[in-house]
Amino acid sequence: MKTEAFFNFMYYHRAQGLAHTAKITGDNEENGFFLVYLCDWTGSGPKDEGPDACGTGCTKEEPLINSALEFQLWDEEIDLLVLDGIRPESMDEIRRLTGKNHVKELVMPKGDLLEEWGRNDPADKVTILEEGQTFSVERGKWMVHIICCRNDEGNSLAVYHGPKDADPAKDDCLMTVRPFSNKVPCGKCRNDVNHVCAMRCSLYHDFDVCKKHNDRNCERYTVGTLLLGNVNLKEHGKLGRKIPEFQDIAEKTRFLVLPDGGGCGAWFPGLLKELDPCREQLNRYFIVTGNKKDNAETVKEIACSGMYYKPEFLTDEYGVCATGFFTEKA
Repeated sequence: MKTEAFFNFMYYHRAQGLAHTAKITGDNEENGFFLVYLCDWTGSGPKDEGPDACGTGCTKEEPLINSALEFQLWDEEIDLLVLDGIRPESMDEIRRLTGKNHVKELVMPKGDLLEEWGRNDPADKVTILEEGQTFSVERGKWMVHIICCRNDEGNSLAVYHGPKDADPAKDDCLMTVRPFSNKVPCGKCRNDVNHVCAMRCSLYHDFDVCKKHNDRNCERYTVGTLLLGNVNLKEHGKLGRKIPEFQDIAEKTRFLVLPDGGGCGAWFPGLLKELDPCREQLNRYFIVTGNKKDNAETVKEIACSGMYYKPEFLTDEYGVCATGFFTEKA
């Protein structure tokens, strides 16, 4: 059997929001791809600072602190860097990231704090998206699609990435999902020639195995990640109407990074039906951050909607790692 692509996704808690990396190793160097995504939450939850402001016992958010599980990269070739909603507190982090790594292309929404900074060549190419504009890139077996959405508080990006032409009739796909921490380090899988870390981690730690999408009745693989930044789902309602492209990618989404860290002010329950209209009994992972004080109701609603819907909390100590591969069927 020929391995066509190996992929590694990592989801990190950050002091102001979230970081995500996706490393794709293709069957040759030209098909490899490294995506890095950073988003700061705008805090679109309730403005009432009293107790139970959102019906979940939440109060005014406490000051965010630096994460013990620190997101850092050095000497990497970043094919695509996506920045969304960056706060002033994160500027030093962004400068370090672009200063210590070679960024080939940078995408951000118009009106972002970094817009002026982005015009000073922090990357080989900079793309600034306005409301309704899209950005797409394909590399080997993988594709990225981005659309800029407008909220009351400004523009934000909806970002999807996943396989573009994987066919269950021709390919097999195995994927594992596990927590990682400083005590259970992860990241070596980003090295194109060293996948030992994934095998060792699977050997000695508990993890989920996702392979039902290999079932002969499945028409597509469910491996994609959808990052919703600060897109206010209540404001937009059904995403398939607001974002036509979303209709095609929703059911391919395995990992959904909830907007504003899962804050109840941005959550729209109808999204579950868009993602999984046929209740396929596939594990789907809903990424939220533990530093948000107003996402309890969102998490409860997701968890109670089905056994295969799995909220995953990013915290000071733990992140989420997913690794997998596509092979040609024998």
